[in-house]
Amino acid sequence: MPTTFGAVLVLVAFIIPGFVGNRILSYAHSRPDPSDGRIVLEALTFSCLNYAVLSSLLVLAWNLRWYENLLLLAACTFGVLFVSPVLLALAVASLVDTKIARKFRDSFGMRYPVAKAWDCFFRQGIPCWVVATMKDGRVIAGLYGPNSFASSFPAPEDLYLEKLCKLSPQGKIEGIAEFSNGCIIQMDNIELLELFDITKRTENG
Repeated sequence: MPTTFGAVLVLVAFIIPGFVGNRILSYAHSRPDPSDGRIVLEALTFSCLNYAVLSSLLVLAWNLRWYENLLLLAACTFGVLFVSPVLLALAVASLVDTKIARKFRDSFGMRYPVAKAWDCFFRQGIPCWVVATMKDGRVIAGLYGPNSFASSFPAPEDLYLEKLCKLSPQGKIEGIAEFSNGCIIQMDNIELLELFDITKRTENG
């Protein structure tokens, strides 16, 4: 029984932080679903990184005998298993998009962790005018704004535009269509997707 209980404690201590952290990272950087073995390996790796970051605090807590106070022990355990992995994952996700990280990847020939250009652009949440030329020749224009949505890999690419726009015969955006609640378009039906800066487009009319 002690051996079984000890194995459970080790499993909780080295698997849960990694699962929590990797789940947060999966929201920030979409990717194909890994195999079961890779999930466990990545969880163990992230947990080790989590403990490495917290090592000095854990040593301090041990020297101060925080484990003798049940309230402090519970708070410390919750922080190590759940709070710290979330914060660490958010820090890693933010670091990946910095110029320093980009230069580091370029220096070593490492790929950007985002799988597709679709995700790379739309995950930034940049408002823009979207002009979609459909495979049947139709042209649809709309506003991609804060209430719009773009799917993420590995889901098929589809896009919700919160407002449709009126187009002139020459294909120029002439403003928001009256009573529009937007539209949903699928990339499978699109021949060309054009994105325009919303600020400059507005200033230029």
